[in-house]
Amino acid sequence: MSMIATILRKRFKDNIRQITRRTRGISPQRMREEVKTAAMGWVRDFHISAMTKSLHHTVRISR
Repeated sequence: MSMIATILRKRFKDNIRQITRRTRGISPQRMREEVKTAAMGWVRDFHISAMTKSLHHTVRISR
């Protein structure tokens, strides 16, 4: 796994821990929406990092 993916994964896990803390006092519906939003953002960031890595690899090959 690339370093960028590892950093993104750690950031995602930290964000989920913060969202799902019991001391926040929010409804389960709101928590579900926040987790969904965080997951969608993580997937987007992960795909962007994969595309960037692929582009760097393609540029190196074409030189």
